[in-house]
Amino acid sequence: MDEPTACERPPIACDHPIHTPAQQPKRSMSGPAKARCTGLTERNTQWPTRRPFTHFCLALGFGLAACLAVSTAAATDAANAATSATATAAASVAAAASTAATASKPATAPASTAASATRETKTATAQRAPDAPCRDWIVRLPNVSRNLCERAAVQTSAGRSIGGRQLYTRDVQAPDSRLRVLVVAAMHGDELSSASVALHWLGMALQEPPAAMPHPVHWRFVPVLNPDGLLSRPPRRTNARGVDLNRNFPTPNWAREAPLYWHKRTGNDPRRFPGRTPLSEPESQFLHAQMMDFAPHLIVSIHAPYGVLDFDGPSVPPSRLGRLYLDQVGIFPGSLGNYGGVHKGVPVVTVELPAAHKTPSEAEMAQMWVDLLRWTAERISPEGRALGR
Repeated sequence: MDEPTACERPPIACDHPIHTPAQQPKRSMSGPAKARCTGLTERNTQWPTRRPFTHFCLALGFGLAACLAVSTAAATDAANAATSATATAAASVAAAASTAATASKPATAPASTAASATRETKTATAQRAPDAPCRDWIVRLPNVSRNLCERAAVQTSAGRSIGGRQLYTRDVQAPDSRLRVLVVAAMHGDELSSASVALHWLGMALQEPPAAMPHPVHWRFVPVLNPDGLLSRPPRRTNARGVDLNRNFPTPNWAREAPLYWHKRTGNDPRRFPGRTPLSEPESQFLHAQMMDFAPHLIVSIHAPYGVLDFDGPSVPPSRLGRLYLDQVGIFPGSLGNYGGVHKGVPVVTVELPAAHKTPSEAEMAQMWVDLLRWTAERISPEGRALGR
Protein backbone atom coordinates (compact mmCIF):
# COMPACT_ATOMS: atom_id res chain seq x y z
CA MET A 1 0.00 0.00 0.00
CA ASP A 2 1.26 3.46 -0.87
CA GLU A 3 2.03 5.72 2.05
CA PRO A 4 -0.41 8.56 2.72
CA THR A 5 0.72 11.97 1.65
CA ALA A 6 1.17 14.75 4.16
CA CYS A 7 -2.26 16.20 3.27
CA GLU A 8 -3.95 12.80 3.67
CA ARG A 9 -2.73 12.36 7.22
CA PRO A 10 -5.22 13.05 10.04
CA PRO A 11 -5.17 16.49 11.69
CA ILE A 12 -2.39 17.02 14.17
CA ALA A 13 -3.39 16.73 17.84
CA CYS A 14 -1.18 19.32 19.48
CA ASP A 15 0.34 18.80 22.88
CA HIS A 16 -0.37 21.35 25.58
CA PRO A 17 2.91 22.10 27.37
CA ILE A 18 3.19 22.24 31.09
CA HIS A 19 4.94 25.13 32.77
CA THR A 20 6.33 25.20 36.28
CA PRO A 21 7.91 28.35 37.75
CA ALA A 22 10.89 26.33 38.98
CA GLN A 23 11.72 25.22 35.45
CA GLN A 24 11.00 28.20 33.21
CA PRO A 25 8.47 31.02 32.76
CA LYS A 26 5.22 30.41 31.00
CA ARG A 27 5.42 30.74 27.26
CA SER A 28 2.54 31.06 24.87
CA MET A 29 2.04 29.30 21.57
CA SER A 30 1.60 31.66 18.65
CA GLY A 31 2.21 32.06 14.95
CA PRO A 32 2.56 28.90 12.84
CA ALA A 33 2.43 26.63 15.86
CA LYS A 34 -0.91 28.08 17.00
CA ALA A 35 -2.35 27.77 13.51
CA ARG A 36 -1.46 24.08 13.45
CA CYS A 37 -3.22 23.48 16.76
CA THR A 38 -6.56 24.51 15.24
CA GLY A 39 -6.67 21.10 13.60
CA LEU A 40 -5.15 21.99 10.28
CA THR A 41 -3.03 19.36 8.60
CA GLU A 42 0.59 20.13 7.89
CA ARG A 43 1.48 22.30 4.93
CA ASN A 44 2.61 20.49 1.83
CA THR A 45 3.76 23.38 -0.31
CA GLN A 46 7.23 24.01 -1.69
CA TRP A 47 9.10 26.84 -0.03
CA PRO A 48 9.86 29.77 -2.32
CA THR A 49 13.32 29.94 -3.78
CA ARG A 50 15.53 32.45 -1.97
CA ARG A 51 18.13 34.79 -3.32
CA PRO A 52 21.40 33.19 -4.50
CA PHE A 53 22.86 31.28 -1.60
CA THR A 54 26.52 32.01 -2.31
CA HIS A 55 26.01 35.78 -2.07
CA PHE A 56 24.15 35.46 1.21
CA CYS A 57 26.73 33.08 2.61
CA LEU A 58 29.58 35.46 1.78
CA ALA A 59 27.65 38.34 3.31
CA LEU A 60 27.62 36.45 6.61
CA GLY A 61 31.40 36.28 6.62
CA PHE A 62 31.92 32.62 5.76
CA GLY A 63 34.80 31.48 3.57
CA LEU A 64 34.44 31.51 -0.20
CA ALA A 65 35.42 27.85 -0.50
CA ALA A 66 32.80 26.76 2.01
CA CYS A 67 30.06 28.87 0.39
CA LEU A 68 30.83 27.55 -3.07
CA ALA A 69 30.98 23.97 -1.83
CA VAL A 70 27.61 24.15 -0.10
CA SER A 71 26.04 26.11 -2.96
CA THR A 72 27.05 23.51 -5.53
CA ALA A 73 26.05 20.54 -3.38
CA ALA A 74 22.41 20.80 -4.44
CA ALA A 75 23.22 20.72 -8.17
CA THR A 76 25.60 17.82 -7.68
CA ASP A 77 23.01 15.85 -5.71
CA ALA A 78 20.36 16.44 -8.37
CA ALA A 79 22.64 15.29 -11.18
CA ASN A 80 23.78 12.25 -9.22
CA ALA A 81 20.18 11.38 -8.36
CA ALA A 82 19.21 11.46 -12.04
CA THR A 83 22.22 9.35 -13.01
CA SER A 84 21.49 6.87 -10.23
CA ALA A 85 17.84 6.59 -11.27
CA THR A 86 18.81 5.94 -14.90
CA ALA A 87 21.37 3.32 -13.91
CA THR A 88 18.90 1.63 -11.59
CA ALA A 89 16.27 1.44 -14.32
CA ALA A 90 18.76 -0.02 -16.78
CA ALA A 91 19.92 -2.57 -14.23
CA SER A 92 16.31 -3.58 -13.56
CA VAL A 93 15.65 -4.18 -17.27
CA ALA A 94 18.85 -6.21 -17.60
CA ALA A 95 17.99 -8.24 -14.52
CA ALA A 96 14.51 -8.98 -15.83
CA ALA A 97 15.90 -10.14 -19.16
CA SER A 98 18.45 -12.35 -17.44
CA THR A 99 15.76 -13.86 -15.23
CA ALA A 100 13.54 -14.63 -18.22
CA ALA A 101 16.43 -16.29 -20.10
CA THR A 102 17.35 -18.38 -17.09
CA ALA A 103 13.75 -19.46 -16.53
CA SER A 104 13.57 -20.84 -20.09
CA LYS A 105 16.44 -23.30 -19.42
CA PRO A 106 15.81 -26.65 -17.72
CA ALA A 107 16.88 -26.86 -14.10
CA THR A 108 19.80 -29.25 -13.69
CA ALA A 109 21.19 -28.44 -10.24
CA PRO A 110 20.36 -30.95 -7.50
CA ALA A 111 18.00 -29.87 -4.72
CA SER A 112 20.78 -29.99 -2.13
CA THR A 113 22.87 -27.54 -4.16
CA ALA A 114 19.92 -25.17 -4.54
CA ALA A 115 19.22 -25.32 -0.82
CA SER A 116 22.87 -24.64 -0.05
CA ALA A 117 22.89 -21.65 -2.38
CA THR A 118 19.74 -20.31 -0.74
CA ARG A 119 21.32 -20.59 2.72
CA GLU A 120 24.47 -18.84 1.50
CA THR A 121 22.41 -16.02 -0.03
CA LYS A 122 20.47 -15.52 3.20
CA THR A 123 23.69 -15.51 5.22
CA ALA A 124 25.32 -12.97 2.91
CA THR A 125 22.21 -10.76 3.05
CA ALA A 126 22.17 -10.90 6.85
CA GLN A 127 25.82 -9.92 6.97
CA ARG A 128 25.37 -6.99 4.59
CA ALA A 129 22.18 -5.60 6.09
CA PRO A 130 23.70 -3.81 9.14
CA ASP A 131 26.19 -2.03 6.88
CA ALA A 132 23.72 -0.94 4.23
CA PRO A 133 21.21 1.57 5.67
CA CYS A 134 21.04 3.41 2.35
CA ARG A 135 19.17 0.49 0.84
CA ASP A 136 16.20 1.37 3.06
CA TRP A 137 16.72 5.10 3.48
CA ILE A 138 16.78 6.12 -0.18
CA VAL A 139 13.46 4.33 -0.70
CA ARG A 140 11.72 5.78 2.34
CA LEU A 141 13.21 9.26 2.88
CA PRO A 142 12.24 12.27 0.75
CA ASN A 143 14.97 14.06 -1.21
CA VAL A 144 17.72 11.57 -0.35
CA SER A 145 19.73 10.24 -3.28
CA ARG A 146 21.99 7.23 -3.16
CA ASN A 147 24.98 9.51 -3.69
CA LEU A 148 24.03 11.70 -0.71
CA CYS A 149 23.42 8.71 1.54
CA GLU A 150 26.59 6.86 0.60
CA ARG A 151 28.67 10.03 0.92
CA ALA A 152 27.40 10.36 4.51
CA ALA A 153 29.16 7.06 5.30
CA VAL A 154 27.33 6.48 8.58
CA GLN A 155 28.92 4.00 10.97
CA THR A 156 27.41 1.15 12.92
CA SER A 157 27.15 1.53 16.67
CA ALA A 158 26.52 -0.75 19.61
CA GLY A 159 22.90 0.38 19.69
CA ARG A 160 19.88 -1.39 18.25
CA SER A 161 16.19 -0.58 18.20
CA ILE A 162 13.55 -2.58 20.05
CA GLY A 163 12.93 -4.34 16.73
CA GLY A 164 16.60 -5.26 16.37
CA ARG A 165 17.53 -2.70 13.72
CA GLN A 166 20.98 -1.15 13.78
CA LEU A 167 21.40 2.44 15.00
CA TYR A 168 23.94 4.53 13.10
CA THR A 169 26.09 7.54 13.91
CA ARG A 170 28.62 9.64 12.05
CA ASP A 171 31.31 11.88 13.55
CA VAL A 172 32.70 14.82 11.58
CA GLN A 173 35.60 16.24 13.53
CA ALA A 174 37.66 19.28 12.61
CA PRO A 175 41.32 19.30 13.67
CA ASP A 176 41.87 20.51 17.25
CA SER A 177 38.11 20.68 17.85
CA ARG A 178 36.91 21.12 21.42
CA LEU A 179 33.35 22.26 20.73
CA ARG A 180 30.97 19.29 20.47
CA VAL A 181 27.52 19.37 18.83
CA LEU A 182 25.10 16.43 18.76
CA VAL A 183 22.48 16.35 15.98
CA VAL A 184 19.64 13.82 16.26
CA ALA A 185 16.73 13.23 13.88
CA ALA A 186 13.80 10.86 13.28
CA MET A 187 13.10 10.44 16.98
CA HIS A 188 9.53 10.20 15.75
CA GLY A 189 9.40 7.71 12.90
CA ASP A 190 6.69 9.49 10.91
CA GLU A 191 8.76 12.69 10.62
CA LEU A 192 10.65 11.50 7.55
CA SER A 193 11.92 14.90 6.49
CA SER A 194 13.90 15.26 9.72
CA ALA A 195 16.21 12.37 8.75
CA SER A 196 16.60 13.81 5.26
CA VAL A 197 17.66 17.20 6.57
CA ALA A 198 20.11 15.55 8.98
CA LEU A 199 21.77 13.73 6.06
CA HIS A 200 21.95 16.93 4.01
CA TRP A 201 23.52 18.79 6.93
CA LEU A 202 25.95 15.93 7.46
CA GLY A 203 27.03 16.34 3.84
CA MET A 204 27.57 20.05 4.40
CA ALA A 205 29.60 19.37 7.55
CA LEU A 206 31.88 17.17 5.46
CA GLN A 207 32.71 20.17 3.29
CA GLU A 208 35.50 22.58 4.17
CA PRO A 209 34.79 24.07 7.62
CA PRO A 210 33.66 27.71 7.39
CA ALA A 211 36.50 30.13 8.06
CA ALA A 212 34.23 32.26 10.26
CA MET A 213 33.83 29.57 12.95
CA PRO A 214 35.95 30.75 15.91
CA HIS A 215 36.03 27.26 17.44
CA PRO A 216 36.52 24.07 15.38
CA VAL A 217 33.51 21.78 15.83
CA HIS A 218 33.23 18.07 16.45
CA TRP A 219 29.83 17.05 15.05
CA ARG A 220 28.07 13.81 15.89
CA PHE A 221 25.02 12.90 13.81
CA VAL A 222 22.33 10.34 14.65
CA PRO A 223 20.22 10.56 11.47
CA VAL A 224 17.59 7.96 12.42
CA LEU A 225 16.97 7.28 16.11
CA ASN A 226 13.69 5.40 15.53
CA PRO A 227 14.24 3.09 12.55
CA ASP A 228 11.34 0.79 13.48
CA GLY A 229 8.84 3.65 13.32
CA LEU A 230 10.41 5.14 10.21
CA LEU A 231 10.46 1.89 8.23
CA SER A 232 7.02 0.65 9.27
CA ARG A 233 4.17 0.93 6.76
CA PRO A 234 2.81 3.47 7.24
CA PRO A 235 5.55 5.16 9.28
CA ARG A 236 4.58 5.82 12.86
CA ARG A 237 5.58 8.26 15.58
CA THR A 238 6.33 5.68 18.28
CA ASN A 239 8.89 2.90 18.37
CA ALA A 240 8.00 -0.77 17.84
CA ARG A 241 6.78 -1.03 21.45
CA GLY A 242 4.46 1.94 21.07
CA VAL A 243 6.51 4.40 23.16
CA ASP A 244 6.99 8.06 22.27
CA LEU A 245 10.76 8.36 22.61
CA ASN A 246 10.51 12.12 23.17
CA ARG A 247 8.58 11.49 26.39
CA ASN A 248 10.92 8.79 27.71
CA PHE A 249 13.84 10.84 29.09
CA PRO A 250 14.39 11.01 32.87
CA THR A 251 13.13 14.48 33.71
CA PRO A 252 12.52 15.29 37.39
CA ASN A 253 9.36 13.72 38.86
CA TRP A 254 8.88 11.66 35.68
CA ALA A 255 7.07 8.84 37.50
CA ARG A 256 4.31 11.23 38.54
CA GLU A 257 4.25 13.89 35.83
CA ALA A 258 4.68 11.82 32.66
CA PRO A 259 1.73 9.41 33.24
CA LEU A 260 -0.45 12.24 34.57
CA TYR A 261 0.30 14.42 31.57
CA TRP A 262 -0.38 11.55 29.18
CA HIS A 263 -3.70 10.76 30.86
CA LYS A 264 -5.01 14.26 31.58
CA ARG A 265 -3.56 16.37 28.77
CA THR A 266 -3.50 13.97 25.82
CA GLY A 267 -6.44 11.75 26.74
CA ASN A 268 -4.24 8.63 26.69
CA ASP A 269 -3.21 9.32 23.11
CA PRO A 270 -1.30 6.16 22.09
CA ARG A 271 0.99 8.24 19.87
CA ARG A 272 2.28 10.01 22.99
CA PHE A 273 2.58 7.13 25.44
CA PRO A 274 5.68 7.91 27.58
CA GLY A 275 6.47 4.30 28.51
CA ARG A 276 6.31 2.55 31.87
CA THR A 277 9.58 3.96 33.19
CA PRO A 278 12.07 6.60 32.00
CA LEU A 279 14.68 5.27 29.57
CA SER A 280 12.69 2.05 29.22
CA GLU A 281 13.46 1.88 25.47
CA PRO A 282 16.76 0.87 23.85
CA GLU A 283 16.56 3.87 21.51
CA SER A 284 16.25 6.42 24.33
CA GLN A 285 18.92 4.53 26.28
CA PHE A 286 21.20 4.77 23.25
CA LEU A 287 20.73 8.52 22.86
CA HIS A 288 21.19 9.06 26.59
CA ALA A 289 24.45 7.09 26.45
CA GLN A 290 25.58 9.19 23.46
CA MET A 291 24.86 12.34 25.45
CA MET A 292 26.82 11.13 28.46
CA ASP A 293 29.76 9.81 26.44
CA PHE A 294 30.02 12.54 23.80
CA ALA A 295 29.25 15.34 26.30
CA PRO A 296 27.88 17.87 23.80
CA HIS A 297 27.92 21.61 24.39
CA LEU A 298 24.85 21.87 22.11
CA ILE A 299 22.09 19.47 21.05
CA VAL A 300 20.14 19.98 17.82
CA SER A 301 16.97 17.89 17.57
CA ILE A 302 15.18 17.86 14.20
CA HIS A 303 11.41 17.27 14.11
CA ALA A 304 8.34 18.12 12.01
CA PRO A 305 5.73 19.45 11.13
CA TYR A 306 5.02 22.58 13.21
CA GLY A 307 7.21 24.90 11.12
CA VAL A 308 8.85 26.74 14.03
CA LEU A 309 12.09 26.93 15.97
CA ASP A 310 12.05 25.98 19.66
CA PHE A 311 14.74 26.31 22.31
CA ASP A 312 15.39 25.10 25.85
CA GLY A 313 18.25 25.79 28.21
CA PRO A 314 20.77 28.57 28.84
CA SER A 315 22.17 31.03 26.28
CA VAL A 316 20.30 33.35 23.96
CA PRO A 317 18.23 31.27 21.53
CA PRO A 318 18.58 31.69 17.77
CA SER A 319 15.91 34.00 16.39
CA ARG A 320 15.64 32.05 13.16
CA LEU A 321 17.11 29.27 11.04
CA GLY A 322 16.29 29.93 7.43
CA ARG A 323 12.53 30.56 7.29
CA LEU A 324 11.90 29.01 10.70
CA TYR A 325 11.40 31.63 13.41
CA LEU A 326 11.67 31.22 17.15
CA ASP A 327 8.32 30.32 18.72
CA GLN A 328 8.92 28.55 22.04
CA VAL A 329 6.00 26.22 22.57
CA GLY A 330 6.76 24.94 26.07
CA ILE A 331 8.15 21.90 27.86
CA PHE A 332 6.83 18.40 28.39
CA PRO A 333 7.59 15.66 30.92
CA GLY A 334 10.19 13.29 29.50
CA SER A 335 11.10 15.39 26.47
CA LEU A 336 14.68 15.82 25.28
CA GLY A 337 14.40 19.62 25.52
CA ASN A 338 13.18 19.41 29.10
CA TYR A 339 15.83 16.89 30.12
CA GLY A 340 18.84 18.33 28.31
CA GLY A 341 18.01 22.02 28.26
CA VAL A 342 16.07 22.66 31.47
CA HIS A 343 17.34 19.88 33.76
CA LYS A 344 20.94 19.46 32.55
CA GLY A 345 21.55 23.04 31.46
CA VAL A 346 22.82 22.27 27.93
CA PRO A 347 21.24 24.29 25.08
CA VAL A 348 18.78 22.25 23.00
CA VAL A 349 17.67 23.70 19.66
CA THR A 350 14.55 21.97 18.36
CA VAL A 351 14.05 22.42 14.62
CA GLU A 352 10.42 21.86 13.64
CA LEU A 353 10.27 21.53 9.86
CA PRO A 354 7.02 22.60 8.15
CA ALA A 355 6.23 19.19 6.62
CA ALA A 356 6.93 15.62 7.67
CA HIS A 357 7.04 14.02 4.22
CA LYS A 358 8.69 16.81 2.26
CA THR A 359 11.99 18.61 2.84
CA PRO A 360 12.64 22.31 2.39
CA SER A 361 14.40 23.26 -0.83
CA GLU A 362 18.13 22.61 -1.22
CA ALA A 363 18.84 26.33 -0.87
CA GLU A 364 16.69 26.59 2.25
CA MET A 365 18.39 23.65 3.95
CA ALA A 366 21.76 25.24 3.18
CA GLN A 367 20.54 28.57 4.58
CA MET A 368 19.36 26.88 7.77
CA TRP A 369 22.80 25.27 8.12
CA VAL A 370 24.61 28.58 7.67
CA ASP A 371 22.32 30.24 10.23
CA LEU A 372 23.00 27.41 12.68
CA LEU A 373 26.75 27.79 12.20
CA ARG A 374 26.57 31.54 12.68
CA TRP A 375 24.52 31.29 15.90
CA THR A 376 26.77 28.50 17.22
CA ALA A 377 29.85 30.61 16.55
CA GLU A 378 28.31 33.57 18.39
CA ARG A 379 26.70 31.84 21.38
CA ILE A 380 28.25 28.42 22.07
CA SER A 381 31.72 28.08 23.54
CA PRO A 382 33.80 24.99 24.37
CA GLU A 383 34.29 26.56 27.80
CA GLY A 384 30.55 26.33 28.38
CA ARG A 385 28.76 23.57 30.23
CA ALA A 386 28.90 20.15 28.55
CA LEU A 387 26.44 17.39 29.24
CA GLY A 388 27.96 14.43 31.07
CA ARG A 389 31.10 16.26 32.27
